[in-house]
Amino acid sequence: MNTNVNEVKIKIIEVKEVKTVDGRKFNAYKSMTKNGDKMDVKFTQECTLLPKEPCTIVVNPAMANVSTKKVYPVLWVKEVLRIEKTERETNVLEYFGEDVPDPTDDDIPPLPSEREIVL
Repeated sequence: MNTNVNEVKIKIIEVKEVKTVDGRKFNAYKSMTKNGDKMDVKFTQECTLLPKEPCTIVVNPAMANVSTKKVYPVLWVKEVLRIEKTERETNVLEYFGEDVPDPTDDDIPPLPSEREIVL
């Protein structure tokens, strides 16, 4: 929960370079709302601090606005106070790490030929 009412943290989940028909390049941004919905994020020309990768941006609510004039809402940001890096966690080592114990002879069930067959 934010303790400072003059700051709102917005999680930028996607930064993607887009090329227009006439060849100009720009970054397109998506964020995640508190309800778990994706929302496009656009920055005005006044905004000089722009994220280059997924992160959390901190903005003054008075310097941002959600436009609902189109089919899908868009967050417009005039000023970013600061950018906080997102610490990425991975669980890949849990599934593919080398610290998997080798089975011992006690863990392997005996072959049928090694069992005593009782008739």
